[in-house]
Amino acid sequence: MANNPLPAPAKTIDATAIMELSPVIPVVTIGEVDEAVPLATALLRGGVPVIEVTLRSQPALAAIDKIRRECPDMC
Repeated sequence: MANNPLPAPAKTIDATAIMELSPVIPVVTIGEVDEAVPLATALLRGGVPVIEVTLRSQPALAAIDKIRRECPDMC
């Protein structure tokens, strides 16, 4: 079994609850880990507390972890 680099999520939310949080769910590809938190912060400030990070880039998992740690209000 492969090691998962991310810790277990602190909480789970069903899909309906997530969709009720925001009228849109941005789907993003993060090219650099350092782009993750500023992007998540901008979305939060704009009233969008949900982000879907695709796994199309090498830094995606690290970006998700960084968003999770530094932007706890982001789903």
